[in-house]
Amino acid sequence: MRFLHTADWQIGMPARHARTRAQAISAERPRTVKRIVDLANEQRVDFMLVAGDQFEDAAPNLSEIAQVVAALKSAIMPVYVLPGNHDPARGDSPYASPAWRALADSKVVTVLDPTTFDVPGGVLLASPCQKKYSIQDPTTIFQELPSADGAIRIGCAHGTLAIGFAQEFDDGNQRGGYPIALNAASRAGLSYVALGHWHSYFESKDGDALIAYSGTPEPTSFADRDCGTVSIVEINGPRAVPKVERMRVAGLTWHDPSFTIVKDVDFHSAVSELERIPDPERAVIKATFRGFLAPSLVETRAIAQATLLPRFFSYNEVDELAVARENTLDWRSAMPTGLAAEVADRLFAELEGENAAVATRALVMLREIAQ
Repeated sequence: MRFLHTADWQIGMPARHARTRAQAISAERPRTVKRIVDLANEQRVDFMLVAGDQFEDAAPNLSEIAQVVAALKSAIMPVYVLPGNHDPARGDSPYASPAWRALADSKVVTVLDPTTFDVPGGVLLASPCQKKYSIQDPTTIFQELPSADGAIRIGCAHGTLAIGFAQEFDDGNQRGGYPIALNAASRAGLSYVALGHWHSYFESKDGDALIAYSGTPEPTSFADRDCGTVSIVEINGPRAVPKVERMRVAGLTWHDPSFTIVKDVDFHSAVSELERIPDPERAVIKATFRGFLAPSLVETRAIAQATLLPRFFSYNEVDELAVARENTLDWRSAMPTGLAAEVADRLFAELEGENAAVATRALVMLREIAQ
Protein backbone atom coordinates (compact mmCIF):
# COMPACT_ATOMS: atom_id res chain seq x y z
CA MET A 1 0.00 0.00 0.00
CA ARG A 2 1.32 3.39 -1.00
CA PHE A 3 -0.57 6.65 -0.61
CA LEU A 4 -0.17 10.41 -0.37
CA HIS A 5 -1.12 12.19 2.87
CA THR A 6 -1.76 15.93 2.89
CA ALA A 7 -3.89 18.37 4.90
CA ASP A 8 -4.49 22.01 5.82
CA TRP A 9 -4.52 23.59 2.38
CA GLN A 10 -6.38 26.55 3.94
CA ILE A 11 -7.64 27.76 0.54
CA GLY A 12 -8.95 31.30 0.95
CA MET A 13 -6.71 32.23 3.87
CA PRO A 14 -5.92 35.95 3.68
CA ALA A 15 -2.30 37.05 4.01
CA ARG A 16 -2.89 40.54 5.36
CA HIS A 17 0.57 40.70 6.94
CA ALA A 18 2.02 40.79 3.41
CA ARG A 19 0.17 44.04 2.67
CA THR A 20 0.35 44.80 -1.05
CA ARG A 21 1.33 41.19 -1.85
CA ALA A 22 -1.42 39.55 0.20
CA GLN A 23 -3.55 38.64 -2.80
CA ALA A 24 -0.59 37.15 -4.67
CA ILE A 25 0.28 34.96 -1.67
CA SER A 26 -3.31 33.74 -1.31
CA ALA A 27 -3.41 32.95 -5.03
CA GLU A 28 -0.42 30.59 -4.63
CA ARG A 29 -2.40 28.12 -2.53
CA PRO A 30 -4.67 26.72 -5.29
CA ARG A 31 -1.61 26.32 -7.52
CA THR A 32 -0.04 24.21 -4.77
CA VAL A 33 -3.07 21.90 -4.86
CA LYS A 34 -2.42 21.31 -8.57
CA ARG A 35 1.23 20.48 -7.78
CA ILE A 36 0.08 17.98 -5.15
CA VAL A 37 -2.25 16.19 -7.57
CA ASP A 38 0.43 16.19 -10.28
CA LEU A 39 2.90 14.66 -7.81
CA ALA A 40 0.39 11.98 -6.78
CA ASN A 41 -0.12 11.10 -10.46
CA GLU A 42 3.63 10.98 -11.11
CA GLN A 43 4.24 8.80 -8.05
CA ARG A 44 1.42 6.43 -9.02
CA VAL A 45 0.18 6.21 -5.45
CA ASP A 46 -2.79 3.95 -4.73
CA PHE A 47 -4.86 6.75 -3.25
CA MET A 48 -4.64 10.21 -1.75
CA LEU A 49 -5.81 11.43 1.69
CA VAL A 50 -6.68 15.06 2.41
CA ALA A 51 -7.05 15.22 6.20
CA GLY A 52 -9.14 18.35 6.70
CA ASP A 53 -9.11 22.13 6.36
CA GLN A 54 -8.97 22.19 2.59
CA PHE A 55 -10.62 25.59 2.92
CA GLU A 56 -9.97 28.36 5.43
CA ASP A 57 -13.66 28.67 6.29
CA ALA A 58 -17.09 27.34 5.39
CA ALA A 59 -17.74 29.95 2.69
CA PRO A 60 -14.74 30.24 0.39
CA ASN A 61 -14.83 32.22 -2.84
CA LEU A 62 -16.53 30.21 -5.60
CA SER A 63 -13.58 30.77 -7.92
CA GLU A 64 -11.27 29.24 -5.28
CA ILE A 65 -13.51 26.17 -5.02
CA ALA A 66 -13.50 25.91 -8.80
CA GLN A 67 -9.68 25.96 -8.90
CA VAL A 68 -9.46 23.16 -6.33
CA VAL A 69 -12.10 21.15 -8.18
CA ALA A 70 -10.23 21.53 -11.47
CA ALA A 71 -7.02 20.28 -9.86
CA LEU A 72 -8.68 17.31 -8.15
CA LYS A 73 -10.43 16.25 -11.35
CA SER A 74 -7.04 15.47 -12.87
CA ALA A 75 -6.27 12.81 -10.22
CA ILE A 76 -5.89 9.32 -11.68
CA MET A 77 -6.35 7.61 -8.29
CA PRO A 78 -9.10 7.83 -5.62
CA VAL A 79 -8.89 10.99 -3.49
CA TYR A 80 -10.55 10.97 -0.06
CA VAL A 81 -11.35 14.48 1.16
CA LEU A 82 -12.09 14.87 4.87
CA PRO A 83 -13.73 18.08 6.21
CA GLY A 84 -11.81 19.68 9.09
CA ASN A 85 -12.75 22.12 11.83
CA HIS A 86 -12.36 25.10 9.47
CA ASP A 87 -14.62 23.57 6.81
CA PRO A 88 -16.84 21.10 8.73
CA ALA A 89 -19.24 18.75 7.00
CA ARG A 90 -22.42 20.14 8.53
CA GLY A 91 -24.14 23.52 8.26
CA ASP A 92 -22.73 26.00 5.77
CA SER A 93 -20.16 23.95 3.92
CA PRO A 94 -18.14 24.37 0.73
CA TYR A 95 -18.87 20.69 0.07
CA ALA A 96 -22.55 21.49 -0.46
CA SER A 97 -21.84 24.10 -3.13
CA PRO A 98 -22.68 23.47 -6.81
CA ALA A 99 -19.02 24.12 -7.63
CA TRP A 100 -17.89 21.22 -5.40
CA ARG A 101 -20.66 18.93 -6.66
CA ALA A 102 -18.99 19.14 -10.06
CA LEU A 103 -16.67 16.42 -8.68
CA ALA A 104 -19.53 13.91 -8.62
CA ASP A 105 -18.25 11.96 -11.64
CA SER A 106 -14.58 12.11 -10.64
CA LYS A 107 -12.43 9.90 -8.42
CA VAL A 108 -12.88 12.30 -5.49
CA VAL A 109 -14.82 11.05 -2.45
CA THR A 110 -16.00 13.63 0.09
CA VAL A 111 -16.26 11.97 3.51
CA LEU A 112 -19.20 13.54 5.35
CA ASP A 113 -19.77 10.80 7.96
CA PRO A 114 -17.51 8.30 9.78
CA THR A 115 -17.14 5.32 7.46
CA THR A 116 -14.77 2.81 5.88
CA PHE A 117 -13.47 2.42 2.34
CA ASP A 118 -11.76 -0.52 0.71
CA VAL A 119 -8.38 0.59 -0.63
CA PRO A 120 -5.59 -1.44 -2.28
CA GLY A 121 -4.12 -3.72 0.37
CA GLY A 122 -6.47 -2.77 3.16
CA VAL A 123 -9.15 -0.46 4.48
CA LEU A 124 -9.39 3.28 5.17
CA LEU A 125 -11.28 4.43 8.26
CA ALA A 126 -12.25 8.09 8.07
CA SER A 127 -13.84 10.37 10.69
CA PRO A 128 -14.58 13.92 9.50
CA CYS A 129 -15.27 17.02 11.59
CA GLN A 130 -19.01 17.68 11.55
CA LYS A 131 -18.81 20.93 13.49
CA LYS A 132 -16.19 23.53 14.24
CA TYR A 133 -15.58 22.72 17.91
CA SER A 134 -15.67 19.45 19.82
CA ILE A 135 -14.18 17.87 22.92
CA GLN A 136 -14.76 14.36 21.50
CA ASP A 137 -11.91 12.28 20.10
CA PRO A 138 -12.83 11.63 16.44
CA THR A 139 -10.69 8.48 16.33
CA THR A 140 -12.57 6.52 19.02
CA ILE A 141 -15.07 5.33 16.40
CA PHE A 142 -12.28 3.49 14.59
CA GLN A 143 -12.52 0.73 17.20
CA GLU A 144 -16.07 0.05 16.04
CA LEU A 145 -15.34 -0.02 12.31
CA PRO A 146 -14.56 -3.57 11.08
CA SER A 147 -12.20 -4.81 8.37
CA ALA A 148 -11.21 -8.14 6.88
CA ASP A 149 -8.56 -10.20 8.67
CA GLY A 150 -5.06 -9.39 7.44
CA ALA A 151 -6.02 -6.04 5.97
CA ILE A 152 -3.87 -2.98 6.57
CA ARG A 153 -5.98 -0.51 8.55
CA ILE A 154 -5.42 3.21 7.93
CA GLY A 155 -7.15 5.99 9.89
CA CYS A 156 -7.79 9.57 8.83
CA ALA A 157 -9.00 12.35 11.15
CA HIS A 158 -8.54 16.00 12.05
CA GLY A 159 -7.68 17.28 15.51
CA THR A 160 -5.06 17.75 18.22
CA LEU A 161 -2.90 15.01 19.68
CA ALA A 162 -3.35 14.93 23.45
CA ILE A 163 0.06 16.37 24.22
CA GLY A 164 -0.02 18.87 27.11
CA PHE A 165 1.04 22.10 25.44
CA ALA A 166 -1.01 21.47 22.29
CA GLN A 167 -4.19 20.50 24.06
CA GLU A 168 -3.96 23.51 26.36
CA PHE A 169 -3.70 25.76 23.31
CA ASP A 170 -6.80 24.31 21.69
CA ASP A 171 -8.79 24.34 24.93
CA GLY A 172 -7.98 27.99 25.47
CA ASN A 173 -8.20 29.32 21.94
CA GLN A 174 -10.56 27.05 20.06
CA ARG A 175 -12.96 25.90 22.78
CA GLY A 176 -11.89 22.31 22.35
CA GLY A 177 -9.99 21.15 19.30
CA TYR A 178 -10.95 17.52 18.70
CA PRO A 179 -8.50 15.84 21.14
CA ILE A 180 -6.84 12.69 19.77
CA ALA A 181 -5.34 10.05 22.07
CA LEU A 182 -1.69 9.12 21.71
CA ASN A 183 -2.71 5.46 21.40
CA ALA A 184 -5.29 6.15 18.68
CA ALA A 185 -3.54 3.68 16.36
CA SER A 186 -2.87 0.73 18.65
CA ARG A 187 -6.31 0.75 20.31
CA ALA A 188 -7.99 0.36 16.88
CA GLY A 189 -5.41 -1.89 15.22
CA LEU A 190 -4.24 0.78 12.80
CA SER A 191 -0.88 0.93 11.06
CA TYR A 192 -1.04 4.66 10.31
CA VAL A 193 -3.25 7.56 11.37
CA ALA A 194 -3.21 10.46 8.90
CA LEU A 195 -4.03 13.69 10.74
CA GLY A 196 -4.68 17.28 9.85
CA HIS A 197 -4.82 20.44 12.01
CA TRP A 198 -1.17 21.10 12.85
CA HIS A 199 0.64 23.08 10.16
CA SER A 200 4.06 21.64 10.96
CA TYR A 201 5.11 18.07 10.20
CA PHE A 202 4.91 15.91 13.31
CA GLU A 203 4.89 12.20 13.98
CA SER A 204 4.22 10.14 17.09
CA LYS A 205 5.02 6.45 17.37
CA ASP A 206 2.39 4.12 18.80
CA GLY A 207 4.08 0.73 18.96
CA ASP A 208 4.89 -0.20 15.36
CA ALA A 209 2.23 2.23 14.13
CA LEU A 210 2.61 5.89 13.28
CA ILE A 211 0.33 8.84 14.01
CA ALA A 212 1.39 11.75 11.80
CA TYR A 213 0.60 15.24 10.59
CA SER A 214 1.73 15.99 7.06
CA GLY A 215 1.85 19.74 7.79
CA THR A 216 0.49 22.41 5.51
CA PRO A 217 1.83 22.09 1.95
CA GLU A 218 2.02 25.87 1.57
CA PRO A 219 3.08 27.89 4.65
CA THR A 220 0.35 30.14 6.00
CA SER A 221 2.46 32.38 8.23
CA PHE A 222 5.96 32.90 9.63
CA ALA A 223 4.96 30.69 12.56
CA ASP A 224 4.67 27.61 10.33
CA ARG A 225 7.82 25.51 10.58
CA ASP A 226 8.95 22.27 8.92
CA CYS A 227 6.17 22.33 6.35
CA GLY A 228 5.71 22.88 2.63
CA THR A 229 5.67 19.12 1.94
CA VAL A 230 3.32 16.19 1.50
CA SER A 231 3.94 12.67 2.82
CA ILE A 232 4.23 9.60 0.62
CA VAL A 233 3.46 6.68 2.93
CA GLU A 234 4.32 3.05 2.15
CA ILE A 235 3.15 0.11 4.28
CA ASN A 236 4.08 -3.42 3.22
CA GLY A 237 1.81 -5.36 5.55
CA PRO A 238 -0.54 -5.11 8.57
CA ARG A 239 2.37 -5.35 11.02
CA ALA A 240 4.95 -3.48 8.94
CA VAL A 241 6.34 -0.17 10.15
CA PRO A 242 5.16 2.64 7.84
CA LYS A 243 7.80 4.35 5.72
CA VAL A 244 7.30 8.09 5.13
CA GLU A 245 8.97 10.08 2.38
CA ARG A 246 8.36 13.81 2.45
CA MET A 247 8.24 15.65 -0.87
CA ARG A 248 8.30 19.40 -1.30
CA VAL A 249 5.40 21.07 -3.10
CA ALA A 250 5.38 24.62 -1.70
CA GLY A 251 5.67 27.46 -4.16
CA LEU A 252 6.88 30.00 -1.58
CA THR A 253 9.43 30.05 1.25
CA TRP A 254 8.94 32.20 4.36
CA HIS A 255 11.76 33.92 6.25
CA ASP A 256 11.58 36.17 9.33
CA PRO A 257 15.19 37.11 10.20
CA SER A 258 15.86 39.50 13.08
CA PHE A 259 18.89 41.81 13.21
CA THR A 260 20.30 43.80 16.13
CA ILE A 261 22.23 46.83 14.88
CA VAL A 262 24.81 48.40 17.18
CA LYS A 263 27.67 49.19 14.79
CA ASP A 264 27.75 50.12 11.11
CA VAL A 265 29.08 46.68 10.21
CA ASP A 266 25.99 45.07 11.75
CA PHE A 267 23.74 46.83 9.26
CA HIS A 268 25.88 45.91 6.26
CA SER A 269 26.00 42.28 7.45
CA ALA A 270 22.20 42.23 7.75
CA VAL A 271 21.73 43.44 4.18
CA SER A 272 24.26 40.86 2.94
CA GLU A 273 22.39 38.09 4.76
CA LEU A 274 19.11 39.12 3.16
CA GLU A 275 20.74 39.18 -0.28
CA ARG A 276 21.94 35.59 0.23
CA ILE A 277 18.42 34.17 0.72
CA PRO A 278 17.98 31.60 -2.09
CA ASP A 279 15.29 31.87 -4.77
CA PRO A 280 14.36 35.42 -3.78
CA GLU A 281 11.61 35.60 -6.38
CA ARG A 282 9.69 32.96 -4.34
CA ALA A 283 10.62 34.25 -0.87
CA VAL A 284 8.25 35.99 1.57
CA ILE A 285 10.31 38.14 3.94
CA LYS A 286 9.60 39.87 7.25
CA ALA A 287 12.87 41.43 8.42
CA THR A 288 13.06 42.93 11.92
CA PHE A 289 15.68 45.59 12.63
CA ARG A 290 16.43 46.54 16.24
CA GLY A 291 19.03 48.73 17.87
CA PHE A 292 20.72 51.92 16.63
CA LEU A 293 21.38 53.38 13.21
CA ALA A 294 24.15 55.92 12.66
CA PRO A 295 23.00 59.14 10.94
CA SER A 296 25.44 58.39 8.12
CA LEU A 297 23.51 55.18 7.36
CA VAL A 298 20.04 56.69 7.04
CA GLU A 299 20.37 57.28 3.31
CA THR A 300 22.17 53.95 2.85
CA ARG A 301 19.28 52.19 4.50
CA ALA A 302 16.74 53.89 2.25
CA ILE A 303 18.72 52.71 -0.79
CA ALA A 304 18.88 49.17 0.63
CA GLN A 305 15.12 49.12 1.16
CA ALA A 306 14.51 50.26 -2.40
CA THR A 307 16.80 47.48 -3.65
CA LEU A 308 15.37 44.70 -1.48
CA LEU A 309 11.69 45.45 -2.10
CA PRO A 310 11.60 44.31 -5.76
CA ARG A 311 14.08 41.49 -5.13
CA PHE A 312 11.63 39.29 -3.22
CA PHE A 313 8.16 37.92 -3.83
CA SER A 314 7.16 39.91 -0.75
CA TYR A 315 9.34 42.10 1.48
CA ASN A 316 8.31 43.90 4.67
CA GLU A 317 10.29 45.35 7.55
CA VAL A 318 9.57 45.68 11.25
CA ASP A 319 11.37 48.88 12.22
CA GLU A 320 12.55 49.07 15.82
CA LEU A 321 15.65 51.14 15.07
CA ALA A 322 16.57 54.41 16.76
CA VAL A 323 18.82 56.89 14.97
CA ALA A 324 21.90 57.56 17.10
CA ARG A 325 23.38 61.04 17.44
CA GLU A 326 26.91 60.01 16.64
CA ASN A 327 28.71 57.52 14.47
CA THR A 328 30.47 55.73 17.32
CA LEU A 329 27.97 53.10 18.36
CA ASP A 330 29.92 51.07 20.89
CA TRP A 331 27.44 52.13 23.54
CA ARG A 332 28.65 49.85 26.27
CA SER A 333 32.19 51.18 26.26
CA ALA A 334 30.88 54.75 26.10
CA MET A 335 28.80 54.31 29.24
CA PRO A 336 30.33 55.43 32.55
CA THR A 337 30.91 52.72 35.09
CA GLY A 338 28.45 52.10 37.87
CA LEU A 339 24.65 52.14 37.81
CA ALA A 340 24.35 53.55 34.25
CA ALA A 341 26.44 50.70 32.85
CA GLU A 342 24.40 48.12 34.76
CA VAL A 343 21.15 49.59 33.44
CA ALA A 344 22.59 49.65 29.91
CA ASP A 345 23.52 45.96 30.13
CA ARG A 346 19.98 45.05 31.18
CA LEU A 347 18.51 47.09 28.35
CA PHE A 348 20.86 45.51 25.81
CA ALA A 349 19.64 42.10 26.96
CA GLU A 350 16.09 43.16 26.09
CA LEU A 351 17.02 43.93 22.48
CA GLU A 352 16.46 40.29 21.56
CA GLY A 353 13.03 40.09 23.21
CA GLU A 354 9.53 41.42 22.83
CA ASN A 355 10.45 44.68 24.60
CA ALA A 356 13.12 45.58 22.03
CA ALA A 357 11.47 48.80 20.86
CA VAL A 358 11.09 50.13 24.42
CA ALA A 359 14.64 49.07 25.32
CA THR A 360 16.00 50.86 22.26
CA ARG A 361 14.34 54.14 23.19
CA ALA A 362 15.49 53.77 26.80
CA LEU A 363 19.11 53.23 25.73
CA VAL A 364 19.03 56.35 23.57
CA MET A 365 17.74 58.36 26.54
CA LEU A 366 20.29 56.80 28.89
CA ARG A 367 23.13 57.66 26.51
CA GLU A 368 21.95 61.28 26.32
CA ILE A 369 21.74 61.51 30.12
CA ALA A 370 25.18 59.92 30.56
CA GLN A 371 26.74 62.50 28.23
